Amino acid sequence: MSDVSFDELIERPPNGNYIFRGESKVFELVSSGLFREYSRPCDMEDCCAANEEATICRRTPWDIEAYQGFELEDAKRFTTETDDRVILTKIQHYGGKTNLIDFTTDYYVALFFACEARYEDDGRVILLDKSKEMREHICKPFRENNRVKIQKSIFVRPPRGYIEGRRYETLTIPNHLKRQLMNYLNAEHRISRRSVYNGIHGFIKYREVHRDAFFSLREGVHFHRQGEFLTAIQHYGKAISLNPDFFDAYNARGLAYKCLGKYKRAIEDYDIAAQLPHNTSKDYVRLYHNRGCAYIAMGDYEQAVKDFDKSLALNISGKDKFLTHGSRGWALLHLLEWEKAKEDLVRAQSLGRAVKPLFHDYYESVADFERKHSVRIPKDIAAMLSK
Repeated sequence: MSDVSFDELIERPPNGNYIFRGESKVFELVSSGLFREYSRPCDMEDCCAANEEATICRRTPWDIEAYQGFELEDAKRFTTETDDRVILTKIQHYGGKTNLIDFTTDYYVALFFACEARYEDDGRVILLDKSKEMREHICKPFRENNRVKIQKSIFVRPPRGYIEGRRYETLTIPNHLKRQLMNYLNAEHRISRRSVYNGIHGFIKYREVHRDAFFSLREGVHFHRQGEFLTAIQHYGKAISLNPDFFDAYNARGLAYKCLGKYKRAIEDYDIAAQLPHNTSKDYVRLYHNRGCAYIAMGDYEQAVKDFDKSLALNISGKDKFLTHGSRGWALLHLLEWEKAKEDLVRAQSLGRAVKPLFHDYYESVADFERKHSVRIPKDIAAMLSK
């Protein structure tokens, strides 16, 4: 199947015989974890067909099911279970490598897995007709735990470790639609990382990834403070690639883009952050203030005021409050809303923010402002802004 629109992607395929697999990147093979781990490149020139998941050696093929049997016998020394399917399901559940490939009976769960990571890459949903050639290799998990129920899991156990392309259809998920689709899945189907990976297993699965993302954010902040914004952006980008729901990384990268004068790019990051889970209202205070300042830099004072209104509505205090009053007063000044501008500027001054230096960073004098905007500033406001 070729690329399709957002509206087409959110429609469940009509064929009721399909099972589905979501992948966040378009790999050459649909293969099992065991196949990917133990299929290695060989040293013989022109022998192997390399790809990102594995390498198939044509001259020295290996029997993956025979090897699976060897590992099963070894695993039985560590469990009281004797049924192979039970053991394989447990190994798969705890992140071990087996010749099982995870599928789901729910198209929307597969769509989630296709969209949850690698926002720079296209994803895909694999559609496998369970009534055709692969039907004898499809099996259900032996025991249904909470994760299996939520993900509506079903397994495919391919004899060669991978499924030949002719046996399935592919639905490509364009990278620019991933975030929109994730929002849709959460809003309409309650499918999100929190629901799919609920419980301690989800925490364990993402613990190292989130830790690495956190330290990438810290590296970005370090370079940001040194004024090395491009380097900071690289670290923020790494943090986001590791944890696409990292509110702080989007907010920080937006600020770095703003510092570089890339205001539209900054607002894109702020817009994404505004849709993500956050810890406290203070997170949104910073977000709305930062986005409002980016709109000011673009000359969109009306949108800036809307964001400053949102920030102030969160009952902020201290430094955040006088900064936001000052910034909103600045935007209102450019909208020629004199009384509201005066109220904010006075409020900012009473909280300790000097408004004159800000004004004279952009305008030589009150007359300079009046000339550039073809207006006359009221005398009381002019007195506040004059040197």
